[in-house]
Amino acid sequence: MIRQTVILTADQWAWAVEVGTARDRSSKAKGQVGRNGQSPAKSLQNNIDGAAAELAVAIALGIEWPASVDTYLTQPDLTVPGVGAVEVKWSARVGLIILDTPQADQVHVLCMGPGAVKHIVGWADRDRIAQLKSTPKRDLGNGRPPVWLIEPEALNDWGLFPKKGGMYAEAR
Repeated sequence: MIRQTVILTADQWAWAVEVGTARDRSSKAKGQVGRNGQSPAKSLQNNIDGAAAELAVAIALGIEWPASVDTYLTQPDLTVPGVGAVEVKWSARVGLIILDTPQADQVHVLCMGPGAVKHIVGWADRDRIAQLKSTPKRDLGNGRPPVWLIEPEALNDWGLFPKKGGMYAEAR
């Protein structure tokens, strides 16, 4: 299985921290942190790692990262030529979590890894997501609502992600 590791530079990491911090601040101001069982203490790090994952996937695909704040549920994480809307999910260890949101039907990419080192593990296309949504959700035992989950080894190989002319960026 082809995975791609992206190591963010100090400037890229600082950008991800800035965006993740702005997202966390906004979520807390709106009272959204904790509503789905997420610990407010983990919220900041989760937002930073999520932003860094989006940036890493954008770098791997050679596309611009929108670095958006306050667009949750209204805009995709990335727009990829030839693919369209893509949701990037960061997970510390679980796998690709699909939430019951309007974005659930979009292509999803799983990125794992702490800090500035991100591993793009694999992806799920719209057909796989539709199939998954016909199955029961899973309770991950973390106090959060049940979700659909695809284990990392069950994802489409990252090397098969639709790209013009092969890989957008060299794997490291």
